[in-house]
Amino acid sequence: MFLLTIKLKKRIFSIFISLIVILLGISFFLYGLNTVKGFRGMGASLVGLIFTGIGLILVFSSILVIFFEERRKESS
Repeated sequence: MFLLTIKLKKRIFSIFISLIVILLGISFFLYGLNTVKGFRGMGASLVGLIFTGIGLILVFSSILVIFFEERRKESS
């Protein structure tokens, strides 16, 4: 979905998808810390951290794509 929005040049949607993934990761992380104890809680927290990291990578990549597209438009 993320790559499709970048391919179709829908910048707002690509950043929106990234932010949804980050919020999902934060919610998993907090759920793992607060409600579940033991290895299940640790697993939920790790999944939350992984989702948050993926979301941050997606935000960074979408910002880079937007930057290089704008730079290419200015030079031509």
